Amino acid sequence: MSCINNECTSQRQTTTKELYLPQSICNILFDETWWSNIVELAMLMKLYCGALDQMQADKARLYDKVLALSQIRADIHQQECKLKRECDEKKTTGINVFPINEIENPKTLDNKIRNNKTNQNLEDLKLEEGYITTEQDW
Repeated sequence: MSCINNECTSQRQTTTKELYLPQSICNILFDETWWSNIVELAMLMKLYCGALDQMQADKARLYDKVLALSQIRADIHQQECKLKRECDEKKTTGINVFPINEIENPKTLDNKIRNNKTNQNLEDLKLEEGYITTEQDW
């Protein structure tokens, strides 16, 4: 027995189930450079997390803004295609040729012209690539 600080203790071997970190990990944890890197990382993460929190709070508004801007871009593209088509039509001297029986019926002629314009608009929309128009695109 040994007396330390007026207390008697017995030295005996005991088996404990305490776990200890390996020495290599302890050396890393005691290194000042490692802790300074951790502090820098924490500061960067704080900024990143703050920006991420702000984006999540404004997600609906950001999505609406992006959707509106993409719609404006699509409208501008469609308008440009329409103006180009009108310019090309003015350059050409050709006319729409329909069978005689359809010319006699103005409703049928109007429907053909409308269908032609609708098909042209659909072709313009097919040309648009990379536009954010749905939530899946976001």
